[in-house]
Amino acid sequence: MQILPIIAAVVALAVVALTVAVMRPGRVQDWWIRQQERIMASSHHMTIVVVTAQVVVNLQTVTLFRGGAPYPEPFATVVKVASEVFTLDAFALFRVGCVADGFNYTTKLYTATLASIILIAVVFIRRLTKVLYGGRVWDGVEMKFMFLFIFFTLP
Repeated sequence: MQILPIIAAVVALAVVALTVAVMRPGRVQDWWIRQQERIMASSHHMTIVVVTAQVVVNLQTVTLFRGGAPYPEPFATVVKVASEVFTLDAFALFRVGCVADGFNYTTKLYTATLASIILIAVVFIRRLTKVLYGGRVWDGVEMKFMFLFIFFTLP
């Protein structure tokens, strides 16, 4: 049994619960407003830690791909565990290769590229229709979702 989906589900539920608690007037919202500067500073620090972890995890992959030696054993185990969390590869996260037969890098590349192109076309057409009725093309939730989807799926 893999623990990562369970952890992801618990974190997602905690984020939803925190969001609901912060949006409702009361003690939690008052605390959030008082601590907002500290929370944002912590968020920025965590962003730096996550980006550094992504770089370190992918460095081992690139080094092994180029024929180099892997990390030493205690650190290699830590990097392997961290790669499950910090590698932003939707195909590795959802284990598509276990479900689909004949799934390899070429299939992954075609799937990610075509899905991104289709999503870009759909979102762009939708945004253009909104512009015709007043609005801007590059604003909106759809554009943010599109860029996040592309970021997570393209290799």
